[in-house]
Amino acid sequence: MKLKDFIKRLFKRADGLDDFLSKQLEDVETTLLESARLNATIDPKVISGDLWRSIRLEKKKMRGRLFVTLTAGDNKAYYASFLEHGTDDGRLYPRHYLKNAFDGTKKRVPKELKRITKLFLDDLDAR
Repeated sequence: MKLKDFIKRLFKRADGLDDFLSKQLEDVETTLLESARLNATIDPKVISGDLWRSIRLEKKKMRGRLFVTLTAGDNKAYYASFLEHGTDDGRLYPRHYLKNAFDGTKKRVPKELKRITKLFLDDLDAR
């Protein structure tokens, strides 16, 4: 395949890749949110469900980059930070329910991006 043909195919497929990557990002966001909520139901044990309901995911675009923020806590679940980080006096140990969800999802993302990129390039090469 000539470079000129490859570039033409690449630009034709760019829109499809953008849509596909947006869908993959939504899947990652869903996994991250579900994982954090699951972690918050195991340790600490659910009593009222306020902590679980307060966990949310926010997306922000800054300087051309997309940032995903996982947060927990509101007026009812004011204790979210204490459960995530523990207390200075040691009465509550850190549960890291948000950090563990983020770390688990972060390990999966590079593998998925490599797989998607390989599929995209293989598809281009096959045409």
